[in-house]
Amino acid sequence: MLAAIFAAGQAIANSNMLNDNSPLNGAPAMQMDPRLAYEILPNGFSVAAMKNAEPPNRISMRLLVRRGSSTEKSGQEGIAHFTEHMAFNGTKNFPKGEMVEYFQRLGMAFGADTNAHTSFNETVYKIDMPENSPKMIDDGLKLLSDYAGGMLFDEGEIERERGVIIAEKKARDSARYRSFVDFFESVFKGSPYSGRMPIGLESVIKNAKRSEFVDFYKANYRPENMTLVVVGDIDEKFILKEAKKYFSNLKADESVQAAFVNAAGEQAQSAQVYSSFCDADLAESGAGVYLVSKPVFPKDCIEARIFEIRMAAISCAIDLRFNSKKTSADSNFINAYSYFSDFEKYRDFFAIEVAANVSKSPEALAEVLNMYEGIVESGFGQWEIEKAKSDILNQLESAIKAKGTRKSALLSNKLVDSFSSGEIPTSPELDFEIAKFAFKNFGAEQATRLFDNYRAQSELFIRATDAKKEFLPADFDKFYSELKAAKKFCAPLAGGELIFDEFEGSGEIVSRKTNPLGFEEIVFKNGVRANLKPTDFAKDEVAISIAFGGGKYDIPKGNPEIAKAITGFFLGGTARQSYDEINVAKSDKNINMGIALDDDCFIFKVRTNTKNLREALALAATYINSPAFRPDAINAIKKKLEDWLYKQNHMFKFAEKGDAMKIGMEQLKEWLLPILKNSYMEISIAGDFNEAQTLQWLGKFFGSMPPRAASRPDYSEFKKLEATSEPEKTFEIESSKDARSAAIKIWQTCGRKDLKKMRAATVLAAVLNDAIRKNIREKEGKVYSPAAYNLSKQGFDSGIIYAESEVAPEFNSEVASLIEKAAAGVADSITEDEFNRARLPIVKQIEKTLRSNAYWADRAMPLIQADELRRKTAETFASGYKEITLQDVKNAAAEFLKGKKGQTVKIIPKKRD
Repeated sequence: MLAAIFAAGQAIANSNMLNDNSPLNGAPAMQMDPRLAYEILPNGFSVAAMKNAEPPNRISMRLLVRRGSSTEKSGQEGIAHFTEHMAFNGTKNFPKGEMVEYFQRLGMAFGADTNAHTSFNETVYKIDMPENSPKMIDDGLKLLSDYAGGMLFDEGEIERERGVIIAEKKARDSARYRSFVDFFESVFKGSPYSGRMPIGLESVIKNAKRSEFVDFYKANYRPENMTLVVVGDIDEKFILKEAKKYFSNLKADESVQAAFVNAAGEQAQSAQVYSSFCDADLAESGAGVYLVSKPVFPKDCIEARIFEIRMAAISCAIDLRFNSKKTSADSNFINAYSYFSDFEKYRDFFAIEVAANVSKSPEALAEVLNMYEGIVESGFGQWEIEKAKSDILNQLESAIKAKGTRKSALLSNKLVDSFSSGEIPTSPELDFEIAKFAFKNFGAEQATRLFDNYRAQSELFIRATDAKKEFLPADFDKFYSELKAAKKFCAPLAGGELIFDEFEGSGEIVSRKTNPLGFEEIVFKNGVRANLKPTDFAKDEVAISIAFGGGKYDIPKGNPEIAKAITGFFLGGTARQSYDEINVAKSDKNINMGIALDDDCFIFKVRTNTKNLREALALAATYINSPAFRPDAINAIKKKLEDWLYKQNHMFKFAEKGDAMKIGMEQLKEWLLPILKNSYMEISIAGDFNEAQTLQWLGKFFGSMPPRAASRPDYSEFKKLEATSEPEKTFEIESSKDARSAAIKIWQTCGRKDLKKMRAATVLAAVLNDAIRKNIREKEGKVYSPAAYNLSKQGFDSGIIYAESEVAPEFNSEVASLIEKAAAGVADSITEDEFNRARLPIVKQIEKTLRSNAYWADRAMPLIQADELRRKTAETFASGYKEITLQDVKNAAAEFLKGKKGQTVKIIPKKRD
């Protein structure tokens, strides 16, 4: 039925998709970002370099290989991803077992600073260098050139890595992943991508011969398929010159050919309309409407950019409609969103998706179809399209302001995306000009026509996923017919702006000083305190955190479940507007808000840009001054709570439902309102802002509030934690297909009262992390991503070293014993090299962290005026780890690990009868 209805109009030409008589009249010219130095070497290898000063003295390097799993031959499924793994197991200049250690000695952490990924059409190798010295640049280029043409494929290393990849495959094999594969195979059935998931087939992973790796490597790692991207505090000419030394000699081996070179627009998909997926392990239900077409514009061009930015505005308008009903009583979704993308230049893809609680797929399907039919029947409204355009233009304008302080790692990733997809890497200025041109004379009528035209030449897929219910085609037809007859479609939005409380007067400042960390500490007469740190390392970005109350200390002993409803603070809206009204009104304001229940305080987080800082502060103050705790919001809270509780128990964590679902907004108000109104409060702001102007706004909005507590209560009795005496604990989880388990070892450490000892414990955990990587992942080949870390939280007087790994259930006990054995080895002996390889990456990471507004606003500044330990932690953060010695770490090992087996926690699937 539906296939016939929505197949109409397939003959519409792509060239008419824009619906403009003269779409290019006055359009900006497409050109590469002038800041980018780009050269193609005689052998076809390309090099792109861009100077970028943030973070200073650092470099991000990427090697893009425009080949992935789609180029595997039949019987090679998984070879592309396996080849990526082999890059870390021995190359011409970095023998097996030496590469990771070598770069650790330079301050680079395995995984964080050296990593890679494989997808359908690309393999990307990533290294982030902590220095920009000629030696470091030379090392980085040497390593990437080894990836490009110097992998060794040692047979012993191949054998060892098989188990690691099998473990990775099992770790990924969740219900969510199976749902994605099922959906992917139904939409792209018959395409070159079908049956080519990058992780591959277990039979190939277990049995592929060395010769197959070598053949794949020769066929695909050809110079014309590769691009080197280098971004950072560099001289571009120097990079181009040095790159030639390492990459000019790469040669293509014509004796071996790749299996497939993607041809965009190839006909592949079937006439399927409905798709249903049922898996008992799904932690949520979902539904989606998908419009899939051949590429409207197969190659990058100005028309393609205009089309994409207009489709992005349509997606924004749909998101606005969802946002306008998140807390309404008849809303049945947890999350909902729309997006447009092209998949590998093979298919264009427009999606409207809804996520709902488990077993709520009919409700989710009704939500997504009502949204879709509302657009089909009524089109778009002018206000929502204008709001969407404003949102996109504001983001692009902010990108221009921030272009000088973009993070090199993110910028290099963006450039790789452009080169991988065959797009021209354009400047933020040009992106903004293209968007302005695309939105000129583009309103609701044009948006509706564009969507109708795209819909007419696309194939429609309707999909539902559930843990218990499977939809058959007849079910879909009946469901859809009844839904259309009911006509409860989502209508266009009509408008609305933010409304704030009217704050009278301006708060008097009674104290102001500059602390040793260089930021201002202010105290208003009413007791509100503020910490202000203007920064220059992220232009047009402002991070705000408002710390108040005691956080987990304030949870009522007789009603602990109430803490799980903390989001009700936001979802209840303000006395001026509902949450939904606020959500829609601020959609183009670049104001994002959230609340966290920290160990020792509540943290109200706000993120915004320079232009919208005043409105962000006014909205935050209105929330604190007059929260509404609307009863309607309880439905949204319970949906989120039910989702959280289900996932906690489904994903290796455990939470009792208790009386959480009985919580009402009146209960939440009774608990939280006095804390909001009366408790000690500090407002911390870090970012690109005018300090004098911001201080005036703080005085007006917060300094004029009624008086509040001048100090924090004594919470010392809450900080003590009793260590468990159980040597081993096993949790069994319900599982039908997810044969997954986790092996965990826990050793008690210290809290933060002794910062030196705490930091020594953190370095000790990093030493253990590396020992686990070498002795379990690499030597044994039974797990994919084991990890160990020290957790000494702010609010408690003790901490733990926590070592864990996902593992096949049959190896759980063995891996737990191997972790324990590795810890015993570390307790007995830590070499100077092991110590340096653990500590230096921490020191280098701290250097980056200090250039983050989120660090200052969320971690360093909150409660710094009230808590001496927080102050001492912040003041010694930059220097503390540099002062830790090998002996300090050995002492920590003797105290926390020596002769101690630690607690074993096993999480395993429940045995079936």
